[in-house]
Amino acid sequence: MAPLRRAGRAALALAVLVALLLVLASQAGAQATRTWISGVGDDANPCSRTAPCKTLAGAITKTAAGGEINALDPGGFGTVTITKAITIDLSTTYRGGVLHSGTNGVLINAAATDDVVLRGIDFHGYGDGLNAVRILRARSVRIEDSSIASLAQWGVDVSATENVQVLINRVDITNATLGGIKVTPAATKLASVMVADSTIQHSGTGVSVGAGGTAWITGSTIFGNTLGIEAVAGGVLNSYTDNRIVGNTVNGTATTEIATGMQGPAGAPGATSFKLLLAPLRTSLSTRRGRRVSVNYVATGAGVASLYVVRKGRTVAKVTGKAAKAGSNVIGWNGRLAGRKAPKGAYALVLHVDTADGQHAVSTVKLRVR
Repeated sequence: MAPLRRAGRAALALAVLVALLLVLASQAGAQATRTWISGVGDDANPCSRTAPCKTLAGAITKTAAGGEINALDPGGFGTVTITKAITIDLSTTYRGGVLHSGTNGVLINAAATDDVVLRGIDFHGYGDGLNAVRILRARSVRIEDSSIASLAQWGVDVSATENVQVLINRVDITNATLGGIKVTPAATKLASVMVADSTIQHSGTGVSVGAGGTAWITGSTIFGNTLGIEAVAGGVLNSYTDNRIVGNTVNGTATTEIATGMQGPAGAPGATSFKLLLAPLRTSLSTRRGRRVSVNYVATGAGVASLYVVRKGRTVAKVTGKAAKAGSNVIGWNGRLAGRKAPKGAYALVLHVDTADGQHAVSTVKLRVR
């Protein structure tokens, strides 16, 4: 009987061990519906609120399909490839950063039935970043309350291999070498893109729509780009009349201009709503000592302009109180400091414009005095 009892105890111990291992394996493989990241987190953590991960790439592996990633504090959270339905909402800390030198910020290659949301993200490509958001496949993508800057290619590249719907809402794009938004789905596929309440500035082409693409633009400002908008190869670009597509080298033409809606009874006239933006025609200038230098620029609204001359971090001269109008303007400095010719060297010409409704915009032009 003793050998049988020992055998029974051994079998029971083995069964308990197997059950424990199964429980641990199940826990290890479990994914949370909501995870957290922090600038002081660790990707070895479970990405909980009390033990956050450090990067988006670390958190997404521990987030269930259809789940959400939030940030506990501002920080740079790295690039990420999205292969499932997910919401990345970093607006809980105002905005979180994705710094992506030499690569894409967010690459979306999910299933054709997946919905993806990106909200509250500051993308910065440091001049050689590729695209802030590149969309290859998803059912829908929402990009909201975000900023995109300093890219070698596009702010948002919709190169979908399946049909997709994209909403770009309250997004500011600047200094994207090729352009702000490109819509070029694969052959026989359709991409529908709505751009609302957004700005695209100092980029190649504001919005470009190719074959299979349809874009609607409303309430947006496209300003200071090489080309404002274009529809090529059968693409369709619909522009509502509440847009401001101005101050580009070539503004471009929409496929269709759409009125913003039926008008009700007229009320008392009010101020026109616009977002103040500045675009110098040149970002660097050169002049000889004592020569006058002029900054030609375009503004989206009227106001009062000032020009501050900065050398070695200190303001050495200023020109104030100059009227600026909506459209083309010029403001100049006589090239002298305290009545004498300004010394040779590097300067910054810092242009400020203030509007009657309290808006303020700044733009800087580099100056070399030789």
